[in-house]
Amino acid sequence: MYDDIAAQSRELDKTLDDFRETLRHINNFNAEDRRQRIYRCGQLEQQAKTLRSAILLEIKAMDDEEVKNKYKTQLKEKNRTFKNLCSQLEMKKNEIDRDLLEAEANEMDEAQQTEMTTQQVIAAGDKIQDQTQDSVNRMKALVADAEAVGIETAGKMDAQIVQMGGIAEGLNDVEYNVKRAQTTARTIAKNAMGDRCIQILCLAIVICVVIIIVLAATK
Repeated sequence: MYDDIAAQSRELDKTLDDFRETLRHINNFNAEDRRQRIYRCGQLEQQAKTLRSAILLEIKAMDDEEVKNKYKTQLKEKNRTFKNLCSQLEMKKNEIDRDLLEAEANEMDEAQQTEMTTQQVIAAGDKIQDQTQDSVNRMKALVADAEAVGIETAGKMDAQIVQMGGIAEGLNDVEYNVKRAQTTARTIAKNAMGDRCIQILCLAIVICVVIIIVLAATK
């Protein structure tokens, strides 16, 4: 166990030394190289965190309090060094970000006129595109309204066709009923004429009988 924690402590010391050296000379390089060294410092920072956690676990597993306190003291010192390096790293990051912003600002000043012209062209194009899109949207709305009116008109026409069909059927029924009434009237008229003839015939027979009786009585 002691050999493991000693090896981890040495590795942590080496990592912190690399971390310190990388930060020390970081300003001697251009922007791109500084980014790469910042990235390397981030890797060393993560590696140091992992080693600190491993050493702390080894210390907690120790039974000898004296040795445990010794390694705890050493780890506290390493932690102070680590935190100091992390603070320097954040300062370097801020410096690099500030330098990058200044460089971008200078480039923007040099190309500002061209960029403004480009922005104006883009803005004009966007305006024309918006107007075209508005026209397309209005046309779509008109087409949708016309379609809705057509659907409504077709529905009304279907209803009227059904209604006219009902009226035609009613007219056919009326015509049929009129024909039946005419037939019935003719039948009644024929029957009435037949009854009148029978009545006249009966009257003639009665008259004849009376005449015969009178003649017979006179003789």
